[in-house]
Formats: sequence, C-alpha cells, structure tokens
Amino acid sequence: MVAIVDKRFADWRQAITGNVMEHLAWMSRGNVRRFFRLVRAVARKAALSQVGLPVSDTGSPPVRLALGEAAQPLQWPTASDRTWLRRFMDDSPGPAQHIEDLSRDLPTIIRLFDHSLGLDYQNGEVWYQVPEIVRAHV
Repeated sequence: MVAIVDKRFADWRQAITGNVMEHLAWMSRGNVRRFFRLVRAVARKAALSQVGLPVSDTGSPPVRLALGEAAQPLQWPTASDRTWLRRFMDDSPGPAQHIEDLSRDLPTIIRLFDHSLGLDYQNGEVWYQVPEIVRAHV
C-alpha cells in the first residue's frame, strides 16, 4: 500500500511519516479506496489544523479525526450484520458453512462485501477478513 503511494506521489513523507502511513494501511486492511481516503483525510486535517508536518504520531489529532470520520458510517451494522462479520473474522474455512437460508443470508453477505465491511482474499485458499477500522463496531 505504501509503495502505491510512493509511485503516485514520491514526496509523501513531507506530509506523513512511514509509521503513520503503515498504520493507515493496517486500518484499511488492504482496501485501497479506504486507504487513500484515510491518507487524504489525515493530510487535509493536518493542513486545516496547522499541525506541524510531517504527521508522525498515529495518535495525533489528524489521524484520530480521520479514523473517527471514516468510522462514522460503519456504525450502522445490524445484529445480523455483526454476526456475519464475526464469522468473517473467525479462523474457520469461511462464511459459507454458516448459510442456512440463501434468501435470508445472501443479501446480508452481499451488502457487507459491497460496502467493503467484509473482504475476501485468495492466497492459495480463499480467506475472509474484516478491516481493522470496522472491528470496533462488531
């Protein structure tokens, strides 16, 4: 993720240090759009609050505010959504083993993937994950 930013804007370290950039990558859990939104939000909040650059602390106000802002829409998951997200976080083979009724369960699963609340990867086997920023609301 950091290498992507490096290719797009080589001088990024003037605004955000490597440890903050890695923290944002970790919080986005591989979701490139979420990652770039967080990077943009941290830079914007640092500029607006006139914080000294580069932003070097993962607990600094620009980082906290950007993460809080990004997490606001993530607070809407229902009890059913949270159940499925917990299953994605499980080390089990995947959510398919928990599907009881396709007409009831599939729309929830699709919505979670569509909103990038549940992520699927394939490194040999398919595995599922929930972005770090979403975990606090599960």
